[in-house]
Amino acid sequence: MLGVRDLIACRICHRLDYASRHLHRSVPGVHRVMRWRRMIHAASIVTDAHRQQMDDTVFEKSMKGYGYLMTTAEARQLTIEMLETTGGIKQSFDTVTVNIANHRLV
Repeated sequence: MLGVRDLIACRICHRLDYASRHLHRSVPGVHRVMRWRRMIHAASIVTDAHRQQMDDTVFEKSMKGYGYLMTTAEARQLTIEMLETTGGIKQSFDTVTVNIANHRLV
């Protein structure tokens, strides 16, 4: 029960809501992050990699967990590293380095 204008009233009858339900509206970007987290959990089914051929690519490795990409761009090469953070331990999962001049893997 809540007091509204010196009356005792039900929060549902007076359409009152909890402020915590509207946090994502007052903090910029929180709604987008919450949506991304829901999408990641909904689509977190990762199949195991067994060198499956998919068009002109090969599915070599798969990771079930969390991580991020670190990209390093230099004058002659581009390096992309997948870092796994599942379990609170940061470790390298996979690294790809591309020679920019000839577009080939190093």
